[in-house]
Amino acid sequence: MGADRELSDGVRAGAYAGYSRTRFDVDSRASSGHSNNYHLGLYGAGQRDALALRGGVGYSWHRIESERNVGFGGYRDRLTGDYDGNTLQAFTELGYRLRYEAASVEPFVNLSYVRLHTDAVQEQGGAAALSVKDETMNTFYSTLGLRGATDIPVSGVDVTLHGKLGWQHAYGDTDTSARMAFASGDSFTSKGAPVDKDVAVVGVGLDVPLTRSTRIGVSYQGQYGSQQQANSVNAQLTVSF
Repeated sequence: MGADRELSDGVRAGAYAGYSRTRFDVDSRASSGHSNNYHLGLYGAGQRDALALRGGVGYSWHRIESERNVGFGGYRDRLTGDYDGNTLQAFTELGYRLRYEAASVEPFVNLSYVRLHTDAVQEQGGAAALSVKDETMNTFYSTLGLRGATDIPVSGVDVTLHGKLGWQHAYGDTDTSARMAFASGDSFTSKGAPVDKDVAVVGVGLDVPLTRSTRIGVSYQGQYGSQQQANSVNAQLTVSF
C-alpha cells in the first residue's frame, strides 16, 4: 500500500508500507523455511522533458523460521530455528524516455545499495543443533538497461504492455557464508551459493484500466546468472485519488 503526490511540475514523492511472505527450500540440505516480511519506504521522481531522475530508500523487517532434517546411519534429527533479520535498500536511477506515438522506449542506468543483516540463531533439537553467528552483507549493484511500453486498444480500452531488459553487476560482499558451531564442537564456516556478479534482468507486464481511477496489473520479474536464478510474479491494484 502506498501514496504519492505531485510536489511541483514533473516532481512526485511518496511513501509505502507492505507485507510479504517468502518460502525457501534447499533440497540438497533437506532444509526449508519461511520469512514474514514487513516493509516501509520513501521514493521520489522528477521528469524534465525526456530526462527522468528517480530515487528511493526502503527498510524491511524479517521474521524467519527454518527447519532442517538430519539423517545418517541410524541417527535422525529434526532441527528448527527462529530468528530475525532486516534489509536496508537505497537506489537512484537516471533514464531518458523516447516516445513513438503510443509507445515509449527508455534507456536507463540504476545504482543501488543493499544491506542485509541476520541475527544469531540457536537451533532447537538434538545433538546436531547448530549455533549460528549473526551476519551482515553490504552489496552494491549497477544496472544498465532498456525498458519500453506501448498501449494496445482492446475493446475500447487501452491496455498497457511493458517490458524491461538489463545487465546487472554486483560489487562488495558477494560471497555468502555463515560462522556456526555444534554444541560440543569448534566453530566452522559454511559457504552458501555466491551472489552472481553478473546477471541478466528481465521483466514483462500488463496493466488494464478498470475505471478512470483504478488499474489492475500483473507482471513477471526474473534474474538469470551463472550461479542462481530468481523468478517472481506479482499482481497489483492501483487506485488514484
